[in-house]
Amino acid sequence: IGTAYVNLKISDWLDATYRLGVDNYTTQFSSLTSPGSSVKVAWQNGMLSETNRYYNYINSNFMLNFHKTFSDWDINAIAGVTTEDSYVKSNSARAENFSIPQFISINNAAKENQYFSQAITRKRLAGFYGDVRVGYKNMLFLSATGRNDISSTLPVKNQSFFYPSV
Repeated sequence: IGTAYVNLKISDWLDATYRLGVDNYTTQFSSLTSPGSSVKVAWQNGMLSETNRYYNYINSNFMLNFHKTFSDWDINAIAGVTTEDSYVKSNSARAENFSIPQFISINNAAKENQYFSQAITRKRLAGFYGDVRVGYKNMLFLSATGRNDISSTLPVKNQSFFYPSV
């Protein structure tokens, strides 16, 4: 897990911020049903499953912050873009009905009792957002926001969705 952050003051009324985050791990896990301990017929002589899983997630956010006062008016605005990328790869093997009851191994089963699978999941989200707040004499305020997200998990014709507020 790692993060990085930088803030740059461009002027007394404008600054830029960038954040980056990473989460990455690999895990391995096994499940064993000992011979004679299962009610499932296929596992009566034992079952072993082993899975290796790799996970990677990257998140980034770039934001411009504007704040300016003009006589009785106070204006704040934010504009930014955020992205999220995730990648998961999982390799699994399972063997059931061991040939030699006390020998625990994926290879200790007939080929028809060995199962292998691989799953890969990739997702990406890009979001564009803005927020404008205007104040008059510190007693009358108006705020408007908008965000448009584009997601790789949605159908191409409907990948983009916008949600505003006032």
